[in-house]
Amino acid sequence: MSQLIQIRNELERGDYRSLYIGWLLAIWTGLPDEDTTEPAVPPGLASPTAAQQSLIEFLQLDKDLVAAAAKASESLSPKTDGTEGMRAWIDQLQDDEMKQMLLRVLQGKSKYVQGELRRGYNQFLKESRASDTEDTGSPLRTAQQLFELAEEAGRQRQEREKLALRRQRAAEERKRRAYLAELIEQSPEIWKEIENLAEEKIASAYVRAVELLVDLSDAYDQAERSEEFRSVIFGFAARRKRQPALVRRMKEAELELPF
Repeated sequence: MSQLIQIRNELERGDYRSLYIGWLLAIWTGLPDEDTTEPAVPPGLASPTAAQQSLIEFLQLDKDLVAAAAKASESLSPKTDGTEGMRAWIDQLQDDEMKQMLLRVLQGKSKYVQGELRRGYNQFLKESRASDTEDTGSPLRTAQQLFELAEEAGRQRQEREKLALRRQRAAEERKRRAYLAELIEQSPEIWKEIENLAEEKIASAYVRAVELLVDLSDAYDQAERSEEFRSVIFGFAARRKRQPALVRRMKEAELELPF
């Protein structure tokens, strides 16, 4: 909620993206007719500020609808965006005007000068943004058209998410296979570690021992040495059959045992 306080300051600077977001909420809740035409789309809708993003989340506005609307939004020009905008405004100030402001600061009137500077800068931003929002020839869309675009945006988003998930899973699979290949090379040391963990006879050690056994099972499978693993784990289980807590955990992990 604290982020929303900044919206007032943005409106004073002529940033009307939050007003357009409010209009999107209105059509999303069905207030205007579907044939209602959108207002002029403000620049920068595809890259909302932190306050505007908080507003979207607070209103629980459909993000696909916002993405669809943003396709007709121009990028923010440097002169209306952060430090570059401040420099552009300062560059247009007259020398006499700046000297007068510095004199008033030295006279202890810095608070008043700051207020005047802020008002002048806000006016500059309003005029700059008004210029950026002028009609570029793109027709305004109806609410119904935006809903259709939102559906398409949703399908595209889902496709991107599926592709990202497939890539993530493929990367995890490659990482897993590399880990198992390394594990099979270290199998003598790993079996010793499992034996030592079993000797501790505490729950946390049993958990780690079973985790290693599951990984070793997969490693032997990958190396096409499953029978070798089966022989070794049968011997291990036979030696540990009087440790019921460990045996139970191995069975819960679906490891094949001789009993």
